Amino acid sequence: MHIDIHEQSKDSLPQLVKRAVAGEEIILDSNGKSIAKLIPFPQLITHFNLTSVSKNI
Repeated sequence: MHIDIHEQSKDSLPQLVKRAVAGEEIILDSNGKSIAKLIPFPQLITHFNLTSVSKNI
């Protein structure tokens, strides 16, 4: 799904993030050009990175 950032309110960002986490591809457009993509962060990588960081502190 392509979303024009100039037509969406800032309040819709949490809903777009929820949709991306659910597996929907969210592409943000500005002036007709794709500028960003919302994708879910893989859980295993998140767990690994947080565990590694906390052990190194």
